[in-house]
Amino acid sequence: MLFLSRIVYKSQFADVSQTDLFSAIDSIYTFRDEYIGHQDRELSDTELAGRSLKEWASGLYKIWNLR
Repeated sequence: MLFLSRIVYKSQFADVSQTDLFSAIDSIYTFRDEYIGHQDRELSDTELAGRSLKEWASGLYKIWNLR
């Protein structure tokens, strides 16, 4: 799925594909998948939670700036 997402991302957002936005979105998605959506892991590490929250906020800001 990641490969397909990367193809869609690069074809639909060619001007953005030269930025680090894909890696930011991928990081957000992976964290969400492991700790929030499927709860494969328990989130008990406060440093990880803090870093991830900052990544989410930064990623949302980057997306918002594209408008």
